Amino acid sequence: KKASRALAAGDLDNDGDLDLLIGNIGQTADLLRNDGGNRSNSLLVRTVGSKSNRDGIGARLKLTLGGKVQVREVKAGSSYLAQNDLRVHFGLGQALRADRLEIRWPSGIVDAIENIDANQILTVLEGKGISARRPFNAPNRSRAALDAALAELNRGRVLEAIGQLKQIVRDDPAFGPAHFYLSTLYTE
Repeated sequence: KKASRALAAGDLDNDGDLDLLIGNIGQTADLLRNDGGNRSNSLLVRTVGSKSNRDGIGARLKLTLGGKVQVREVKAGSSYLAQNDLRVHFGLGQALRADRLEIRWPSGIVDAIENIDANQILTVLEGKGISARRPFNAPNRSRAALDAALAELNRGRVLEAIGQLKQIVRDDPAFGPAHFYLSTLYTE
């Protein structure tokens, strides 16, 4: 039995489904990694502000898919002592593409993107549209390094895991899962 004070959700392994990290008092964190999933399609969107704040916090995203609309906001302060992934997750079911994504930035600028393929991570720059696309499950050195850091964390070696996570951030600043774990570990 553990006393927990933090819960953070995010796609830690960039495979398209949401994972959970639970921060416990005086004990190691618990990772509930969703490796089974439901095999449905999804989309992750990272917002990068230019006139608005850098992370796009406060941006409102509206995804249209087959006549249905999903609305999400980029939020900060999502949990007591933890922060959810700032990337926005949309479940697409069996659809292979979304019809339209509209982003209304805090500055008032509106970006619209049409016909977006499923199962990828999009980075959208305020006022400029898509700046990067990355398919889910793309193998890379950052993923392997993250697995090694998580192994250290699971062994209770938190300081070693933090050191490895910092190195991942230095080597690959765009690798969101390393930032996610670091922010959660520093709030414990």
